[in-house]
Amino acid sequence: MAFGPICAATAPNVEPGGYYGPDKFKGMRGHPKRVGSNAKSRDEVMARKLWDLSEQLTGVSLPRP
Repeated sequence: MAFGPICAATAPNVEPGGYYGPDKFKGMRGHPKRVGSNAKSRDEVMARKLWDLSEQLTGVSLPRP
């Protein structure tokens, strides 16, 4: 469903920093629901590399979170 991510991002009960995904068929279809994150989403080294690459590619430098 194309508008599922919009619902997950704007619904009043969405928690900041939460992970949301489809509720059916192995997390690939369905309505948005709260889901757990995986280890890669918490990898601080990879996050730092992504931040650095994003700055390099966009030419925009922002304070690190």
